[in-house]
Amino acid sequence: IDLVDVIQQQNKWAKQIIKKVIKN
Repeated sequence: IDLVDVIQQQNKWAKQIIKKVIKN
């Protein structure tokens, strides 16, 4: 697993969480 891939994946999760928080 490449470190860049892990960071990109964490960014995707963070964006999804932010969207959920904004909706709520």
